[in-house]
Amino acid sequence: MRKASCRNCCLCWPARPDGALAGLSPSWPEASIAEIQQALQGMRLSSLALRQQAYAALHDITAGAYFSDAASWSILGYPGPLKI
Repeated sequence: MRKASCRNCCLCWPARPDGALAGLSPSWPEASIAEIQQALQGMRLSSLALRQQAYAALHDITAGAYFSDAASWSILGYPGPLKI
């Protein structure tokens, strides 16, 4: 029953777990930059809260990775954490 429900809503079908939620027809590695931008914009502006939440999670993960990398601090003019 659960597998049939998932297939019907297209959110967790095992063959394409990323495609339906993101609205991306090729897989992420095969998609062009324009296709990825369009998929992300579609998630951001979606009327479905689940798609907006998925976009927000991807955004936060990406921002967290970028800002926690010491190599990006000099680009931003951040001297780094205070030495205690």
